[in-house]
Amino acid sequence: MKKPFFCLVGSLFLGAACSSRPQAPLHHVLLIVSHFQKISAKSMLVIPEQVNILAIDLLRRQASVPECKNYIQWVLNHTSSGDRWGISGTIYDYRVFRSGEEESLQEYEAADSQAASFILLIREYFRRTGFRMMIEGNQEKIRDIAFLLAHLQDEDGLTRIRPDSDRKLLRNNCLVYAACGAFMELSREFQWNLESFYEEVREGVGDAIMEKLLVPDSGEFIQAVEKGGGARPDWSVADPDAFSQLFPILYLDRLEEERKQSLWKRFYDHHGDGFPRSDWRRVVVDWTRNYLEQAK
Repeated sequence: MKKPFFCLVGSLFLGAACSSRPQAPLHHVLLIVSHFQKISAKSMLVIPEQVNILAIDLLRRQASVPECKNYIQWVLNHTSSGDRWGISGTIYDYRVFRSGEEESLQEYEAADSQAASFILLIREYFRRTGFRMMIEGNQEKIRDIAFLLAHLQDEDGLTRIRPDSDRKLLRNNCLVYAACGAFMELSREFQWNLESFYEEVREGVGDAIMEKLLVPDSGEFIQAVEKGGGARPDWSVADPDAFSQLFPILYLDRLEEERKQSLWKRFYDHHGDGFPRSDWRRVVVDWTRNYLEQAK
């Protein structure tokens, strides 16, 4: 059975360790997750995009910078030079064990948002620390990851989740739009001279979101499109329908503040905080609330 994309990090518990022997140091990925939930399982299903969001949150709070650096390096070390779909710059989902062992699942759900969230993490790391060495030492891999944003862009301007799929998601495309801007910032700083290329990608994605996903009469967004078309969100469904509407608020700078406030009100009226604090999606909800409070 195909696993749902919006599963919780570490939602599959295989039993708590009952040994009194000293515990080995936590895996780099589990250290990030441990700031948000207790690591009581023998293993966790790790979807890197979700951990990227958690690591960004830690950096924004200026917490656990060394742990975030180690996690970033782990992702770079596991980045593919040619995955099962023949593309570079991706990372598979993993099962990570407390013992330190890892098991690649040889699959991922969405390459576009995976790449976009990691570029946003790299930018956040550089903004918070100013440390250049890791980025300079891995610039080819980082540029490969960023190129996925362009590689997966379709003729209509939106990005597909994978090369073999026609599925295009609002949430992912908002992340891609923001990540192009983040990569342009990195390109200027490290003199990669790729700003013009990613500005074109960014504008194409932004135009497509506004023209193909925005529903003008209601101000809401179609959350997913495929060949058969798309549908308006069902606001009673927390994820993906209502949750997806938070991403234009956070990342689409061309959206009017009035529309952003309206989207947030509809989300909050239906779902409140939406998710428990141990859930990566709660981080996004909190970011949205804080952003709108600061914008007032």
